[in-house]
Amino acid sequence: MEKTTEQVSDEFIGYVNHLFKDATKDFSEENKEKIHTMVFSMLVGIDGESMALPGFILAPNPHKDDKEYNKKEGNDYYPQNHNAKVNCDIGGNLHDKWCNLDANCEGDVQ
Repeated sequence: MEKTTEQVSDEFIGYVNHLFKDATKDFSEENKEKIHTMVFSMLVGIDGESMALPGFILAPNPHKDDKEYNKKEGNDYYPQNHNAKVNCDIGGNLHDKWCNLDANCEGDVQ
């Protein structure tokens, strides 16, 4: 079955969170907060809620064989975007998802 926009968005944010935690595991809390704010600000830019940038379309672009392979394996597969039409734009609320991972997130845009 094709993955939903919500599933793809959650996977993307989960990956960003994994990178953040791995990269900052030995950082002080002050430095972790600086990196957290930077990641949040980047997601705000992608989402189109920055005064400096328009929103960006962010959609999966899987290998052309991904769908058939995953169907054969019994796995969900990413929406196809090999044509100009975008089928799964996950941009728009990435910064909210990032903040929801951390109860202390104040949502300050830098």
